[in-house]
This record gives sequence, structure tokens and C-alpha cells, in this order.
Amino acid sequence: PRWRSPSTRGPAPAPSSRTPAWSPDGMKIVFNSYRDGQSEVYVMNADGSGQTRLTFSPDYDGEPVWSPDGSQIVFRMAASWDNTHILYLINADGTALRPLTSFDDSFTDMSWSPDGERIAFMSDFEIWVGFADGRGSRRVVEDRGQFTALSWSPDGEWLAYANYGRKDSGAEIH
Repeated sequence: PRWRSPSTRGPAPAPSSRTPAWSPDGMKIVFNSYRDGQSEVYVMNADGSGQTRLTFSPDYDGEPVWSPDGSQIVFRMAASWDNTHILYLINADGTALRPLTSFDDSFTDMSWSPDGERIAFMSDFEIWVGFADGRGSRRVVEDRGQFTALSWSPDGEWLAYANYGRKDSGAEIH
């Protein structure tokens, strides 16, 4: 196979762009970019054309992740007025922006369940699972260390993750 990137086939996002993620059908890429002075969420065609800004916030919007069916995108917003971090959901066309949950601490590594009904995310020493329809969230793991690499099992019943910091020799896989 030959590896290619959108920048080799068409216009590429600005150099200040980050966290690209392919849509499930491979037709689009979502990413965040500082091109307008703030980190905002954008979507573009896989060939680099049709770049469209989805968010218009004075705060940080980033780490976008597609839903399994490609109809929605979850991302993190970090409020500049305090230390609140809000998990937002937006339709892939930029409509229906809605908050799902908020925390006083940052969270990362959002991961959709295979059925698209739940979203797992990490906040400091915790892993949370929330419902994509906004019905709430609950903590499922609380432990020392630093979590990374959240991954759902194919049947959506389990979460795997790495925990750095509990042992001197590297990460434990759970």
C-alpha cells in the first residue's frame, strides 16, 4: 500500500492545525486549528478541499472525535473565564451544538462506544462514561497514575486503557 495524506492531494489545513480524525466513511477529516487566533473545530473533505469551521467560541475547542456513524462530533471546550472544561456534541454539518457534561479539570481521550450511545473520557485520575443523548455520566474508574489510550471492546461492554505512573517500569494495560 502507498501512504498518502491530504496535503499531498490538495490544500492542507493551516500549520496551526492539530488532532485530525478520519470520518468513519473516510470521506472527511475533522481537526482543530488556531488559524483564526483561537482553537476551533473544522471539517474538510479527505482531499483537503471544503474546509469548514464548525465552532465559533472565544475559548479553546479541540480534540474532535467522530461518532461511529459519522453524523456527530464530540469535542472538548476549555472555558477561559474559569477552569471549566465542557464536553460538547455537534452534528457533522455544524448544527445542534449542545453540552454533554462539564468538569473543573481537563479531560481527554474521548472515545465513542461502537453503538454510538456512550462516550468514554478521562479526567485526571478518573475515567467517565456519558450518554451521547445527554442523560448524564458516571465515573467508572478512579485510580492513581495517568490514563491514556481509551479503547472500547467491539461489543461495547469493556474499556481498555493504559495507566502510567503506578509502576516505575511503564504503563499497565487494563
